[in-house]
Amino acid sequence: IAEVTGVQTCALPISPLVVFDTCYGTDFDTVVRLYDEDASDELASCDDCGAPNTTAGTHAVLSVELLADTCYTLVVEGYDRAHGTFTLAVSCPTTPFPPAVYTNV
Repeated sequence: IAEVTGVQTCALPISPLVVFDTCYGTDFDTVVRLYDEDASDELASCDDCGAPNTTAGTHAVLSVELLADTCYTLVVEGYDRAHGTFTLAVSCPTTPFPPAVYTNV
């Protein structure tokens, strides 16, 4: 995974369901956007959405199935130019591994 000022880019060896979550440790209204590798096409986004049966409020929980060996660009930004500290938890619910957490201060 390569980090460039709050932007994460990676390719996964399998095609899992991946959850990107800003609900914990984030102090502003976040929007999560998933783009293709060069960030020219938005593939999915989440603003104030959450996991099933939950309310994310001003945070974002984006669940998306990614394609194996494909690069993506993930952007975490603030709604209406909001900014602050965010924590992005990344998990693959179908695997036994704990979520990876990336913090941007």
